[in-house]
Amino acid sequence: MKLTKPLTTLLSLALIAHCATPPKMVDTAALKAKSQAEREQAFKDNQIIPGGMFTSYKVGASPFAAEALEALFDAPYTGQAAKDKFSSGKTLSTIGGIFAAAGGFMVGWNLGTAARGAETNAGLWAGGGASILVGFIFAGVADGKFSDASKLYNDDLYKALDLQQKTSAVKPQEQFAHYTVGLQQAF
Repeated sequence: MKLTKPLTTLLSLALIAHCATPPKMVDTAALKAKSQAEREQAFKDNQIIPGGMFTSYKVGASPFAAEALEALFDAPYTGQAAKDKFSSGKTLSTIGGIFAAAGGFMVGWNLGTAARGAETNAGLWAGGGASILVGFIFAGVADGKFSDASKLYNDDLYKALDLQQKTSAVKPQEQFAHYTVGLQQAF
């Protein structure tokens, strides 16, 4: 079939993107002996920048799925509040994925039945659609938890790098304010 090759290529690219090397935690002890400017650069290169709902997060210039950031939340400088938010986000994301997959199966089954020319089941259409919707709701709530965890992580990293109040590095709170303002101006 003509569709097989492009579909295989797309699936391969998605797999490669999902298997990117996860970010590594920052060696804050080694950086404390460095200058303020070097610590500021380390902060800029390692802070987590959310990409918005259902999109990837960035650490430095590299995009990652929220779940791939687990190594950062296991870092010794990451506070318990950030770890708890991240854990809660992972749980909600998993639950949402299960609901969405079940709904996708139900809708897909009905599509396959319709393709054969047989009569479809209205209950499967409704149940599948509702299950997919519930999955999206869980994913949205999980994304909020990941975003909150990212803010807390950035605050913890800022403190662990012992950055001074008067710094050229964008403080975590200001970085998210810039992101929010930019998003509001876009819409």
